[in-house]
Amino acid sequence: MARTKSNHERLLATVEATYRLAERSFDALHSAAKGPEEKERVRELYGAARDAYWKAVLACLEDQSGVVAAIHDELKAKNRELKRSLETLRDLASTLALLRDAVRLAAALVTLAAA
Repeated sequence: MARTKSNHERLLATVEATYRLAERSFDALHSAAKGPEEKERVRELYGAARDAYWKAVLACLEDQSGVVAAIHDELKAKNRELKRSLETLRDLASTLALLRDAVRLAAALVTLAAA
C-alpha cells in the first residue's frame, strides 16, 4: 500500500519546485536580462527562492489551516504558470514577475506553516 505524503512533505515539495525552477532557469534569465538592474533582480529572486527552500527544509511545516492550504494551492498554480513562461521566455518582465510572485508565496507558506 502506498504511503501518503505528510503535510510537511507536500508543502516542502511545492516550495522546492519554486526553488528548482529558479535554479534551473537562472542562466537563461540572467542572459536575457538587459542591464545590471535586471541582472541583479534575477540574482535576488534566485537567492530568495533558495532561502525559502532551505528554511522549509529546516522547519516543521505542519500547519493545516485554510490560509496555508490556500497559499499552497496558489503557489502550485503559480509554479505551473512560471514553468510555462520559462519554456518560451518570450517576455522577461512577465516571467520575472511570475518568479517574484512564486517566491513571495513560497516564503509566506514557509512562515505560516512552520510549527
